[in-house]
Amino acid sequence: MGRAAVFIDEGYFDVVTKNYGNLRIDYESFTDELCDPDRRFRTYWYHCPPWQDDPPTSDQRERFGNYQKFKDALSYLPRFKIREGGLQKINEEFKQKKVDIMLAVDAVKLASTGKIDRAIFVTGDSDFVPVIESIDGTGVTTTLCYDPNQPIHNSIRSAVDERFELNKDFLNNHRR
Repeated sequence: MGRAAVFIDEGYFDVVTKNYGNLRIDYESFTDELCDPDRRFRTYWYHCPPWQDDPPTSDQRERFGNYQKFKDALSYLPRFKIREGGLQKINEEFKQKKVDIMLAVDAVKLASTGKIDRAIFVTGDSDFVPVIESIDGTGVTTTLCYDPNQPIHNSIRSAVDERFELNKDFLNNHRR
């Protein structure tokens, strides 16, 4: 039995769970099963807090409070690490900043230091192809977990060693 780390791009995973009826997921059982038959070394969760104007609206305050409660609950789970980026507002559009870089640094660091035998990515973002390619020479197996109903670039699908489809039945088995 080896050690596996799960890297969750929550922006992507939010879309997946919303498409299946706003599923509320038990992240501990979900990531433990993704790692099977390996032992989960750690789960890394990447996201940005919701935008707040200065001063924030009551809706923004409520959304931020709910985000904080959820983030706090995740942080109490064993072997979970929370990584937060920030949102930048550009021409009325919000862009995540730092999230992809933090995920890349964590994945490469764990793979190159021999802390893990398997890196499991819950994402659909082809920006992670260079990360996966750099891990390739370390002997770490890379697995992509994705929703087959979401558009996903072929470059990330072909870059990994293994692919795992997140479907409604699998996700329903990990409802909170």
